[in-house]
Amino acid sequence: MDYQSHREPVSDFSFVHISDEHIYHDGSQQAIVEIGQLKRVELQPYGTIAEKPEFVIDTGDCTEFGVKAGAYETICGFYRNAGIPHYLAVGNHDQTWGALSYEMRKEHGGTYYSFDRHGVHFAILESASLQDPRPAFSPEELSWLQSDLEKVGPDAPVFLAFHHPLNGSEFASSYEVDRLLDVIQPYHIVLMMVGHGHTAEHSVFAGIDMVQGGSPWGGQPGYQLVSIQNGMLRVAYKLTGTPAATIPMLEKSLSAPATHVPDISVISPKSEETVRGKFTVVAQITGVPVLSAVVEIDGATKVQMSPSVSGRYQADVAATSLEPGAHTLRCLFTGADGVSYQHSSCYYTQSPEVDVVWRTNLTAGSKSTLAIAKSLVLVGDNAGTLHALQQRTGTEAWSYKAGGAIVGEPLVNGQAVIVGDDNGVLSSISLATGRPVWKYDCGDPIYSTPVTDGRLVFFGCRSGAFYGVDINTGKPVWKKNHATYCIEAKPFISGDRVIFGAWDCYIYCLDCRDGALIWKCMCKGSAEGIAPAYYSASDAGPVQCGSRVLAADRKYRLSVINARNGVLVKSQTSVSAVSLSADSRTVYTRGTNGKLSKIDINGLPVWSVDAPTDSIPAAPCEKDGVVYVASGKGLVSAFSASAGRLLWSYQATPRMYMFAGVGVDSGVAYVVGSDGMITALRPRR
Repeated sequence: MDYQSHREPVSDFSFVHISDEHIYHDGSQQAIVEIGQLKRVELQPYGTIAEKPEFVIDTGDCTEFGVKAGAYETICGFYRNAGIPHYLAVGNHDQTWGALSYEMRKEHGGTYYSFDRHGVHFAILESASLQDPRPAFSPEELSWLQSDLEKVGPDAPVFLAFHHPLNGSEFASSYEVDRLLDVIQPYHIVLMMVGHGHTAEHSVFAGIDMVQGGSPWGGQPGYQLVSIQNGMLRVAYKLTGTPAATIPMLEKSLSAPATHVPDISVISPKSEETVRGKFTVVAQITGVPVLSAVVEIDGATKVQMSPSVSGRYQADVAATSLEPGAHTLRCLFTGADGVSYQHSSCYYTQSPEVDVVWRTNLTAGSKSTLAIAKSLVLVGDNAGTLHALQQRTGTEAWSYKAGGAIVGEPLVNGQAVIVGDDNGVLSSISLATGRPVWKYDCGDPIYSTPVTDGRLVFFGCRSGAFYGVDINTGKPVWKKNHATYCIEAKPFISGDRVIFGAWDCYIYCLDCRDGALIWKCMCKGSAEGIAPAYYSASDAGPVQCGSRVLAADRKYRLSVINARNGVLVKSQTSVSAVSLSADSRTVYTRGTNGKLSKIDINGLPVWSVDAPTDSIPAAPCEKDGVVYVASGKGLVSAFSASAGRLLWSYQATPRMYMFAGVGVDSGVAYVVGSDGMITALRPRR
């Protein structure tokens, strides 16, 4: 379509940019009521009057603790009562503990979406990870954004809204942000609106204006007024209760630049290519004279590029100086006009210890630990697809589209695999055909991994409801509401008992037969102080070892509990996840202090070694005498189970978050990252 001939001309209007309401704080409701009553507002620093705001763009953390206690319905009710439309870009407080994805799908079709007003295009993005506070832009989101902007064209004014500032330190690596910049670089991005910092400020990132929304509570309670008038964009911060917006943020023309962004491509190494020894980076840029060119390796090492022919630039890099596995390069060009342009890509270096059996790109991020059965590798993704890949080649045997993200580990049950999704449906799917055997719709997002005692399937939901359903029919046998908030991690079955943690401070032990409560115990982190529910033991599953239940919480305390009566016996610090050894006699702990440890049931060490462990709640895995663990940024390592000796390591993702655990079968380790890439690794003999 010729967008230029169809685009509505830009006309005068204004809107409000608000952020970080944390709705139950004093001042937030007052600000929303005030916004609904605004007429024309003076933008005092610019000597102009903004039109009556037509809508609100909210850059996240509108809730404090996800959906708990109806927080999202409460804040939406405030905006409805104020009589002003509300467009939310979810923040980490909105997506952790009990994510708003279910509600966002109902209201906007998803957690990222777009709309047009008065000739201006608005794209609302999701920088908050699903059920995790760490920021990331998923590959399926970037693909959607690419298609969305292609429909808009290079000259239309575009406003982006998301929660995390791009100049923050919480992204896994610079490549996470570079991937977004590569998508938006060719378009006329007028303004990026962000939150998270609770202060109103303006900055320029990669040549793009970025304003942070402040907060309606705290030191300077208020919100931004954004005005478009006679082709000029003006942004000023208004303190709640004052008549005018008095703090200047930004004033500039809305006109598109006279020249378009040049085309940049990396000729060598090709995207996802494996290089060996010394290799040459070759990049091509067309459409602009170049003053200088630099290639940046892994966001750090910089090498000057020299011009060759036909707009090509090159630089030599020694692969032998790089650790085995995934790496990134960013080609940075400075044009004669002083403007910087860039293009990023990922490549791999060969390992002397490990063979990559295959790689498969899911094209969507994943938090799902892989399962292996019937020569298939099974994994769910954040776009709501269960993939069944051929174990030998990584090619897809079949896929099953669920109604929402699949974040739990698939449960293999004979000839079927069972998964839950965040649309609230538990599905049993034939391993042979990929077709559903049965479905059970509980109407409540499912983030926990289903487990079974052979008779019933057990799983928890976002509300805290816990179910036992018939494994053959999917019909509910019992439902219990002992927990009061989201159950996220994998439950643990011990005999006729099932144990799990919830985001309500407690670890629960139920009778598998009827769901009766046997005991509950407040985890150590929640018992220690302020905002106890934040620190629940819910995203790392518990284990039982002999007479003790062990569970890690989000204050990184390991609770050691009497399995008979639920009494807390002792605790340890600096533990983010636990798993049971293959012989069920000892436990592995993932340390936030870079230690992988093997301990007995009393918490005493068998061995402890340096390892790429951190605060990601993914449990170690022992198989055939080897313990596997992956760092939060995708470094996969294998250790001997007997003594903790390092056997091999490999960087599976380009330093992007890896939330899933390692799946293992026949000596091959399978991992998936938030970049959507599955890697199968086999050590050399």
